[in-house]
Amino acid sequence: MAIQGVADLPHLPVTKRVDLSQLPTADYTAPEIELGRCVHHSTSGSSGTPLMLFMSRSEAAYRKLILARVLLRFVHLRPPVRIVEFGRVLRPNVAPVMRVGGLLTVAKPSGLLPSAEQLTWLDRYHPQIVEGFPTALEDLAQHAAASGAILHTPRLVVCRGEVLLPETRTLLERVFRAPVVDQYNCEEVGNVAWQCPADPSKMHINVDACVVEIVDENGEPAEAGQTGFIALTNLFNNTMPFIRYIIGDRGRLLPSTGSRCLCGARTPTMALVNGRSDDRIILPDGTPLSPRVVATVLFRRPDGSRIRGIQRYQIIQETRHELIVDAVLEEHIDPDWASLLRATASEALGGLQLRTRIVDNIPFEHSGKYKRVISRMQRDRSL
Repeated sequence: MAIQGVADLPHLPVTKRVDLSQLPTADYTAPEIELGRCVHHSTSGSSGTPLMLFMSRSEAAYRKLILARVLLRFVHLRPPVRIVEFGRVLRPNVAPVMRVGGLLTVAKPSGLLPSAEQLTWLDRYHPQIVEGFPTALEDLAQHAAASGAILHTPRLVVCRGEVLLPETRTLLERVFRAPVVDQYNCEEVGNVAWQCPADPSKMHINVDACVVEIVDENGEPAEAGQTGFIALTNLFNNTMPFIRYIIGDRGRLLPSTGSRCLCGARTPTMALVNGRSDDRIILPDGTPLSPRVVATVLFRRPDGSRIRGIQRYQIIQETRHELIVDAVLEEHIDPDWASLLRATASEALGGLQLRTRIVDNIPFEHSGKYKRVISRMQRDRSL
């Protein structure tokens, strides 16, 4: 059957990250593309299944423009624009500060730095926009509130990559003294959807970047308004096409009113039901660490490349001094993978000891969620 439009997508099978991770790169990239000339990076690994991604330079530029346009819906800025992004841990060969002439500065303090040191970047760069994972921003806000620190006030706080809880939003608004915006992003597409400025309970789908479907566990379209798995079709990455790609999050499409939204947008809307919501790791000195930071750091070699051959994983913390990594391995696993994980935990994660366990499968929870980071540790989150 010929595929002529969006309505025909359900005739195609769904794709999962674990399916692509087991294939040679040539099997899921366009044959006419010279991969050596592409922009490439891997997913953060927070999904439990890392994947190498490729885009042409024009595709990567388009993705950045889409992200910039989303920000302009919430705040109008004149150059020079300054952004401080919290929670990232960059590869060794990547500079923590990016400048584009005198127009844009993006600073990315390491998520492994103590909270007090990360916060000094606000005074150093006076950003109009503060961005990061909700857990990372929440920890910084809690530290600032507990220490009585007076922070530079940005014009906007942008959360992405994890579930933004209502109590976290309230804390960030109070400590940073700025409006908080939630975005639904993923590495494979960039911005999938953005919080409605008039109604934070819904998100507008970025129709210039992707098509969003809601499907059941067999990949069949869910009924209108029904909760299911989010399947994405990327509309701009011809180098590495993603068609009906299940990212692992759950959501539902909201009914159309047929009229322009109060915020002025006409795009369809959706609601996340349970996105990426993992636990923090507690370092031996008591410092909480964002689950996205842990997943990003742990599975990289010293040169910044990813450890290959781990099909799926789950990180479990039973005590303050030890991590357990359950791993489903591929046939061609890096022979030193376990020793690399132990060395990284000891050197970069505050001296944590690490044990690895090879397992055949890591099941989903009854809710349909798959937690990549589980901590049995309890800590007082009150201020």
